[in-house]
Amino acid sequence: MFFKNYFLGVADILQAKFLGHERENQHSGDKGELSENFVQEFLTDSLADNFKIFRGGQIINSSGKSSKQLDIVLCGKRTIKIFGDKGIYPIESVAGVFSITANLSFSKLKDCMKEFHSIPKYGYHFSIEKFYGETFVKQTMNTYKLLFPFTCVFAFKGDINERWVEEILGFLTKNKIDPALWPDLIVVNKKGMIELSRTKTESGTIDLRYQFVDFTDYTNYGICFTKILFHLYNLSHEEFILKPQYEQYFNKDLEEKNDDL
Repeated sequence: MFFKNYFLGVADILQAKFLGHERENQHSGDKGELSENFVQEFLTDSLADNFKIFRGGQIINSSGKSSKQLDIVLCGKRTIKIFGDKGIYPIESVAGVFSITANLSFSKLKDCMKEFHSIPKYGYHFSIEKFYGETFVKQTMNTYKLLFPFTCVFAFKGDINERWVEEILGFLTKNKIDPALWPDLIVVNKKGMIELSRTKTESGTIDLRYQFVDFTDYTNYGICFTKILFHLYNLSHEEFILKPQYEQYFNKDLEEKNDDL
């Protein structure tokens, strides 16, 4: 294998950093901030040429709706800088979202899924060049609707097991969460992962299934990092086709009533 040992090393290094900074009676906020920093460093080392990678902030749409506070957000490289400076990210620019926790429980996982559910994945506006053709444009928009943003829950320790698969599906369907905002990957470093697969059926519908991988049985525990990079890299090209209509945001300022006039 070309990169197996490299990604095993990534998992080991992240775990060593986490354990090296862990101390007795450590404030949960400090532990959470360190956890976010470690994951952001990995993403920046791997994908800085593909995305702008931010820690903290909210995703917004041009209607003024906003998500809950999110841990890590990946935006297209051509996103206008002012949005990142303000810690708000237009939904059209967002390709990936990470919810990071030091210690994962199913209760915490539900909180993470609620964060993803709060993302306003509607009311988005793109410009697409006409020369691409109607069929290509339709396929591209279907890809956006189904696959954006990539969502990942990453933990450094905690519980994860096969029983969670049915519980996750039950929670997502009960709360009527948009399948585009279901977590694509749930990872407890060096312990296991749960991955979402999407398969197109003969009837044209999309079959959604989760699969649990136990890293005590499948010892290539670095595979979760290859999954992260594979999915995000594939999404990175779409910004050259789907151009956000930022004027939808800026024009809102013009619509506001100016009491001084």
